[in-house]
Amino acid sequence: MRRQRVIIVDDEPAARRYLRSLLATRDDVEIVGEAEDGPAAVAALVAARPDIAFLDVQLPGMDGFAALAAAQGATAHVVFVSAFSEHATHAFDVGALDFLVKPFDRSRLFVALDRAMARAAIADHASLAEQVRMLTALLQRPGGSPRPTFAQRIPVRRGSRVELLPVERIDWIEATQKLLVVRSGTDRWEIRQSLTDLAAQLDPDRFVRIRRSAVVNVERIRHIEPWGAGEYAFRLADGTLLTSGRAFRHNVLRLIGSADPRG
Repeated sequence: MRRQRVIIVDDEPAARRYLRSLLATRDDVEIVGEAEDGPAAVAALVAARPDIAFLDVQLPGMDGFAALAAAQGATAHVVFVSAFSEHATHAFDVGALDFLVKPFDRSRLFVALDRAMARAAIADHASLAEQVRMLTALLQRPGGSPRPTFAQRIPVRRGSRVELLPVERIDWIEATQKLLVVRSGTDRWEIRQSLTDLAAQLDPDRFVRIRRSAVVNVERIRHIEPWGAGEYAFRLADGTLLTSGRAFRHNVLRLIGSADPRG
């Protein structure tokens, strides 16, 4: 199987070291370049033409979006990295394969990497036999999959203890100004993580983001009805009423499909 050629772009040396140390544990990855600012990122992308780029958003000289545009398609698959989740929408608009919110751990990084490698296996110009070998290797690698692997449990704190909460117990998740509130019946837990990052770890067939500040377990939805222009109301099994945001209307339409009550 061909090793995937990767570059790392981040203006923080510690962040580059962290990414490099995690990627070095994978024998299917070859790090072919690093850069610490926008112009250097463009040069590295054009010179190395990597399969995958981990690209920080905020860079000196020019930001990651501008650097990607200036490189004019020199890399096939981009994973943007940022401490600020509000950049995620723009990242996906410009074709990013994934968006990592700092700080992220090994498992979240490898979800993004496996997603990029699976896409590369399909899009690669290698022979059909080589594509099959690449996909088979991803399937056989422990924890690997050509399809993103989603979290089955999330760590939550109860007093001085950390518990692993099975995701099927979650009713819905609310983002407040400083943290997330995970709700399950009368229980609630507060965790310090961005909703964008947590939502990316959850199976989209089981959880739907209905607005910027809310993700709902599909199994807990009792009914959905129109609620103003481009918005919907969700009644959960426990009676909770949530409303969707217009920006996430496509998520709602994907969920309800041809049963849209608007006709």
